[in-house]
Amino acid sequence: LVITDGKHSAEDERKAINFLLDMKCAGIIIYPQCLTESEITQIIESTDTPILVLNREMPSKPNHAITTDHYQSACLMVEHIIEQGHTEIAVIRGKAGSSTDEQRYQAYQDVLTKHGIAVNELNVVQGDWTMESGYRAAQALVESKASFTAILSENDDMAIGAIKALTDLGYSLPKDISIVGFDNSKVGEFLTPSLTSVSVPLEQMTQKAILRIVGETKQAEALSTTGSLVIRDSVAQRI
Repeated sequence: LVITDGKHSAEDERKAINFLLDMKCAGIIIYPQCLTESEITQIIESTDTPILVLNREMPSKPNHAITTDHYQSACLMVEHIIEQGHTEIAVIRGKAGSSTDEQRYQAYQDVLTKHGIAVNELNVVQGDWTMESGYRAAQALVESKASFTAILSENDDMAIGAIKALTDLGYSLPKDISIVGFDNSKVGEFLTPSLTSVSVPLEQMTQKAILRIVGETKQAEALSTTGSLVIRDSVAQRI
């Protein structure tokens, strides 16, 4: 087992993957943050070494992607918010062009429609997965005079930024506004209020990748990689 760190740049991720290729590993599992899909595709095509990609859609190389059903887990989250009595739900979207953003936003639209709730364009703001964009998005929601009692943030980092912005603007969370995230990042547990989120099953995805590399295809397919809700304190019930 050889582990490398891609740090925080595409160049460092590429160097880490090349190092593992030079080590003649039997297979490589990567969790890229900075490399684009086309760059990853080029790396996959340049070698006979099996390379599997975690938590990233790879439309051009679907057999190399081990991901979770972002649409299904987002449906679960929106249903949970509505079950708590919320009908005016804003959304902070992820980076434009991201398949994860598209799936989570589609789930938001579909579940609202299923419950007869119209999608209000004032309640839809674009982020880019960062805390800073979450902060700006929450400010924009308030400034637009949008009417909402809950925010679906498409990841935890943007939710953290939004919580800071709303607190700075004098709102009490979750009494005034409820908020949720995705990814179940460790810091979410220690926020005030602690953040309700979706746990992404990285352990199961990693197991699935290993089984695929060693040729245990049936065992790999039997593993579920559906996300699960982690209920904490950031959603208040509306009477």
